[in-house]
This record gives sequence, structure tokens and C-alpha cells, in this order.
Amino acid sequence: MHPAELRVLRESMGLSAEWLGERFHESAETITAWESGETPIPEDIIEEMHELDYFVESMADEIVRDLRAAGAKQSIYSVPRTDEDSPNELPASLWRAIGARVRILLPDTELDYLEPAES
Repeated sequence: MHPAELRVLRESMGLSAEWLGERFHESAETITAWESGETPIPEDIIEEMHELDYFVESMADEIVRDLRAAGAKQSIYSVPRTDEDSPNELPASLWRAIGARVRILLPDTELDYLEPAES
């Protein structure tokens, strides 16, 4: 993986260098060093990035299938506004990136925010 590809993938998934660093047990500075080509990207990180990218693509495809199966003329997909509203440990920005991909595949889809969970 070229350093530019790492950065493009990270940014296209809405992930910060800080979040990725935490996930990979590295510092944000290390992520930046990989992205700048200062240091080589470890093979296990390349593999994990491909897995994350596959997850994002798969989720977008699954959401599109579900929306099409619902048969509504216009669909709405809700994305989390904040990390606290995220359905799992993944950041809200990643779910918003998935929403953007859904919009590319189904241009008539509207995006809105998930309602915050009641405490």
C-alpha cells in the first residue's frame, strides 16, 4: 500500500489519525509518519485497513439492498450525529461516510440524524 492510499482510505472512511492510532495501538504521529512515507506501513496495518474498507463497502451495499427491498420511492437513512449515538465502538464519522456512499449508490436517499438514545 502506498502511503497516499493509506491516507485516502482513512479520510474516505471519515477516520482521524488519532482514532486509527488508538485502534492500532499506535500514536497519531505514527499514522502520520506512515501516510507521509517517513516509515513503512506494517503489513498487518495494511491488512486491517483493507478489512475496514471492506466493512464500509459491505455495510453500504447491505443498506442499499435493504432500502431497495423496502420499496419506498424515497428512502431515508439515519446516521449518528456524535460518537455517543454510534451503534457500536466505531466513530460516528465512519457511519456518516457509509451514509455518503449510500447516497452515491441511491441518489434519492435522504440522510438524517439518529435520534439520541434516551438516558
